Amino acid sequence: MSNTDPIAFALAVVCMCIPFVVAGIMSLTMFLVFYQRARSFDKFFEPMGLTGSIFTFTGRQYRGVVNGRQVCIKLFRSLGLHFEVRTSLQTRFAIGSRTALAQAASGFLGRKLIPLNDPDLGHLAASASDANWAYTLLADPTAKEAILRLTHCEAPFEWRNLTIHPGEALLQLYRFRRSILTPETARAWMDDLLAFITVAEHLPAPGGVQGA
Repeated sequence: MSNTDPIAFALAVVCMCIPFVVAGIMSLTMFLVFYQRARSFDKFFEPMGLTGSIFTFTGRQYRGVVNGRQVCIKLFRSLGLHFEVRTSLQTRFAIGSRTALAQAASGFLGRKLIPLNDPDLGHLAASASDANWAYTLLADPTAKEAILRLTHCEAPFEWRNLTIHPGEALLQLYRFRRSILTPETARAWMDDLLAFITVAEHLPAPGGVQGA
């Protein structure tokens, strides 16, 4: 065996280890980035008593009870934010940004758009299983003000939807400016959503659910 063999062997081992070292460094870097990102979001939702955890690897979710209701908030990497709240309602209703995507979603779910004659709601689109029940809901001042605040887009490409499914109310925000997300706005959205749900639950029971 020549004197250079140990050196060649050592170099070969080093070369074989380099990819694993690089992969380890990249994994550690990604973990630190996601961890710091998660911690930066925790301050928005943990003050409401919610507990954060990983969601779909790059996302974050927060679960707990707010004002006696089961709540789950899901934050997606692509600036998508969902507020999901349990409710006793057994109907389908949706109102939100008047976009092709939102209208297509309503059609896909088998719900026809209902006319909104209130000029304050003219920039929105709505659908419902029970149109008469929906109009009663929209005529309530508390519900209407909550809807207007929750669906108010603050950026050109942002869109928002407020929906009711059997057993759940959902607020969806997409492509919003990160700068508008603060502990105060997160709490305000939650309070408005809870106020909206409370009004809806105290109305006379809606008609049958379509597509349930």
